[in-house]
Amino acid sequence: IQNKMASSNSGYSAVEKLGDYKVKITMGLVDPNDPSKGVTPNANWPAENTNLQIFPQHIFKNETLGDFGKCEFPTYCVATGPMVISKIDKDAGTITYVANDNYFGGKPSVRTLILQSYANNEAVMMALLKGDIDTIYTYTTMGMDTNYLTKVIDSGLSLKSVKSAGLGPTMWFNQDTEIGANKDVRIACRYAINYEEIISYLANGVGEVPNTGVWTPRGAFYKDTPAMEYNPQKAGQVLDEAGWTIKGTDKYRTDSSSNVLTINMFSRSSEANCVKAMQFIAEYLEAVGIKANTAVCGPSDLANWIKTDSYEVCVYIWTSGAMDSRYGFLTAPLLASQMMGQNIGSDPEVAALVNTLSSTPVIERQTIAGQIQDYWSENAPMVPTYWYSYLVPYKSTLTGLSDHSTYGIICVDTMMNLSLKE
Repeated sequence: IQNKMASSNSGYSAVEKLGDYKVKITMGLVDPNDPSKGVTPNANWPAENTNLQIFPQHIFKNETLGDFGKCEFPTYCVATGPMVISKIDKDAGTITYVANDNYFGGKPSVRTLILQSYANNEAVMMALLKGDIDTIYTYTTMGMDTNYLTKVIDSGLSLKSVKSAGLGPTMWFNQDTEIGANKDVRIACRYAINYEEIISYLANGVGEVPNTGVWTPRGAFYKDTPAMEYNPQKAGQVLDEAGWTIKGTDKYRTDSSSNVLTINMFSRSSEANCVKAMQFIAEYLEAVGIKANTAVCGPSDLANWIKTDSYEVCVYIWTSGAMDSRYGFLTAPLLASQMMGQNIGSDPEVAALVNTLSSTPVIERQTIAGQIQDYWSENAPMVPTYWYSYLVPYKSTLTGLSDHSTYGIICVDTMMNLSLKE
C-alpha cells in the first residue's frame, strides 16, 4: 500500500496499523501542484484496489509470490464477505457457500448458497420451471430469455426487475471501414432505430431508451446528454444532405457514383438477444434506404471476425462490470475494441482522453468523462439499443431478494435479508 502511495493518483493519503487485526486506510488525493490544499476526500475507491486484499500472515509466509498467485482452493480461501466457499464439486458443476457469521455487517440470513452451472440457457430455465432451483443468476447483462416470459408467469414464479449498469445490444461501428468512418451514416443509423419497439420485444419492456452519450446513469461519472430519438424522417434527411439519395423507384440509397449504401453487420451466435436485435436493426436500416446484410459468427470467432474489416458493424452487449468501473471509466470499450482490431474512435484527441483517464486524479475525471460522453453524443461511434434492465424469475416463496446494478441479485443485501415467506 505504501508503494502505491508514491503515486499522486493512487487514491491513498495514509495507511496506519491500529492493532493486530486492524488497519486504517485513508483515501484521498493531494494536488501535486499545490500540496498546501491538503487532502481532497476520494469518494471513489480505485477499481484496481478491489484486488488489494489483506491476507493473514499464515497464508503467505511460507509461499513464493508465484505459488501464491495460483489461489488453489482451499489453501488460499480467505474471505471477508457475508458468504465463504465451503465446497467446489467440479463433477456436479456446483460451488457451495456457507454463511460467514463473523461478517462485520452481521450474521447473514442466507445460511447456504449453492451455485449450479448448466450447459446452456435452455437447461437453466427448464430447471427453474421444474422447481429444481430457486432462481437464476446473471452476472452481467443477459437476463432471462424473452421466449420464456409467458411460461414463467404461468408457472406462478415471481419476477424482479434489475436495473443494470450495462448496455443492451449495441451497434459498434468499425471506423477502419469507409462506411463505419462516415459520421453522417452513423448519425442516420441512430435516428433509424425504434428503441421502444426493441425494448418491448427483447428486454421484456423493462429496458430504458439510452442517451446519445451512451453511458448509463448507474455508471461512474455519468453526464446527462440528449436521449436517443427514433426519427426515420430525420435519418433520411441526414443521408440526403450527405449525398446518399434514393433515385426514382430505387429501393436503396446511392452516392453520386451509384454506389449502394450498404452496411454489413454481424453478431455472435451465443448472444441470442444480440442476434435478434441485429435483425430488428436491419429492418430499420432497410426502411430508410440502407442495404443491411447480416451474419452470425460462432461463440469463439468474435475477435477474428472483427479483425477482417469485412463488417461495418458488430452488434454486441457491454457488461455492467465494465460500465460501473470507477478507475477505468470509459476506457474498457475502446481498449477492448483496439485489442480485437476494431477501431471505434478515430479522433486521436478523444482516444488520448480515454487512454489516459484511468491515470487522471479523481477530482479531474468528471470533466474528462463529460467530454468523452459529449464526443460520443455528437459522433455516434456506437449506438446502444437500450440501457439494460432485466427480469429475474424466482420462487414466490422467497422474500427480501435484493439487487445491485453491477452484481445482480447475488449481493450483500440479498445475503443479509433473504428469507422464506411465512
